[in-house]
Amino acid sequence: MVEVAWRRRCEHGRPRRACPEHGALAHRERSRRRAAAFRLGLGAAALGFVTGLPFVAGRYTEASHAADLPVHLQAFPSGTPCSYEDSWHAPRGTDAAGRPLYHEGVDIIARTGTPIYAASDGVISRMSTSTRGGIQLYLRRPDGTYFFHAHLSAYATGLKVNDVVRAGQVIAYIGQTGDAQYSVPHLHFEVHPGGGAPVNPYAIVSEVDGCSGRRPPATTSTTTGSGNGNGGRSSTTVRPIDGVADPGGPTPTGGTSVLLGSPAQLTAVPGARLADSRKGFWLHRQAGLEVQPLTVAGRGGVGADAALAALTFTVTNPSAAGYLAAFPCGGTAPETSTVNFVAGQTVSNAALVGLGRAGTDRGRVCIKTNVPTDVLVDVTAYATATSPLGFVPLTPQRLVDTRLTAALAAGETRRVATGAAGAGAVTANVTAVKAQGAGTVTVWPCTDVQPPSPSLNVRGADIVPTMVTVGLGADGDLCVTSSVATHVVIDLMGTWRPATGLAVQALRPVRLVDTRRTATPVAAGQTLTIPVAGVAGIPATASGAQVNVTSVDSAADGFVTVWPCGAERPTASTLNPVRGAVLANGTLVGLGGGAVCVYSSQPTHLVVDVTGVLA
Repeated sequence: MVEVAWRRRCEHGRPRRACPEHGALAHRERSRRRAAAFRLGLGAAALGFVTGLPFVAGRYTEASHAADLPVHLQAFPSGTPCSYEDSWHAPRGTDAAGRPLYHEGVDIIARTGTPIYAASDGVISRMSTSTRGGIQLYLRRPDGTYFFHAHLSAYATGLKVNDVVRAGQVIAYIGQTGDAQYSVPHLHFEVHPGGGAPVNPYAIVSEVDGCSGRRPPATTSTTTGSGNGNGGRSSTTVRPIDGVADPGGPTPTGGTSVLLGSPAQLTAVPGARLADSRKGFWLHRQAGLEVQPLTVAGRGGVGADAALAALTFTVTNPSAAGYLAAFPCGGTAPETSTVNFVAGQTVSNAALVGLGRAGTDRGRVCIKTNVPTDVLVDVTAYATATSPLGFVPLTPQRLVDTRLTAALAAGETRRVATGAAGAGAVTANVTAVKAQGAGTVTVWPCTDVQPPSPSLNVRGADIVPTMVTVGLGADGDLCVTSSVATHVVIDLMGTWRPATGLAVQALRPVRLVDTRRTATPVAAGQTLTIPVAGVAGIPATASGAQVNVTSVDSAADGFVTVWPCGAERPTASTLNPVRGAVLANGTLVGLGGGAVCVYSSQPTHLVVDVTGVLA
């Protein structure tokens, strides 16, 4: 997507008009070449029609002889799977002065986070950013030839200007920064022989073709049988993406996930309130696009060396529709969301969130909202490298559904057997259904006293879910109470057990799926198969993940279920979309074949973020 006209300065920082490859003579020479190529293309096409020779509109073809190439690569510039085609001098609109722009590179399409390799031995001569090209990199050879790379998600760790690199060395990662945010993840790759004007790189990269195929890796769709629990409905495997704007949220920036610290296990604590901006307790009311740090480690029973915490974020009194993003302090805010809300709404969601690791950021979580709002934060568990509990993911199991018996009365406490005696804690999805007014629902171990901080904020007539991680007493039972009459549904997602189970590791949150990008919502009865392990910086060894799912503009009230692929779809729900609304919920889920499956009962757009992994 990058054109030479994007770069107002050449590689060494001189004004564009002073660059030999961009001067008036070069511009006239390129115009002459385009006209000549067009005339050659007409003649070649006619000749090809008569003789059957493979000429195509003056472009290089598979029959181009290697000796005719001005540059030879030592390595293909992208990892696989990938694809590309000849788009040399394809129209790319006009510049600010109305002059036509043309594509002067090749676009190699691959997933976000796919490695970019040094195409030749050389030196990293420039690392920069631009509005159109996003994150950019220049690699120069001793003969002056240089290669221009654009739309990167990140540079290789530790890479810097003037570094000597070898062919095949990882120098960056594919993304969709710059104006590629409106396209698919890809590498824009240019070749400048001798440091001059760019040439068509299609045949040059074809000579060392490293892609598994030239066509884009299309989304595949198959109709499955009833054996997968989908009732014969459509199942679609989607190519994960990253760096897409939140519902009503910020401009996407791309990027891959980053592991934060070492894998850790869990310690449950009695629910404790860490912040309430309404009272000025540790937080003030958020301003639009403000980021506030909150100290978690060493407070509310959380260990001073905590690396991760199970937190519930409640938004109340927002001035407009928007989102809240929670992330470890010390890094840039990710383009993901934890809570989504509308004006005046009180809504909460829970997540396992990594904590800052160094300096003043250590032990802190950062909170960002895009509109003014009050925020409350509660904690129920934390993790360190020496914490005693590991997570055992389960296919979601329904523990209670009061719609089949009797609603929970206002002030009533009901005991729920988890069947998890001996576990130190459980993670469950708690859903309030058709509450008779605004209020709160609280879940806690029956052997303890009721904590002051609620698990869920409810409002009349809606279906509101949240994920909770709660410690257990010796009997393994949970208690649930509500301040207003409501039905309650509780689904068990997994247990935390001593000296067993999976360790949890925080990530820089990463977005894998956003169906709004294609303007095609998930169909009623459709299942998305979403690869997670090994995608966008997520370890290939991951056995489970913390996933946040957001439904946007559902066509009707319905439900969304998340579960490990390869297993039967459970009857439990993760999220209950409301027609036309934006709703989110998190879950801890195992992976089947490295993937998670997401089913929707109604047409809706789905956004899927990953904030942690289990290994």
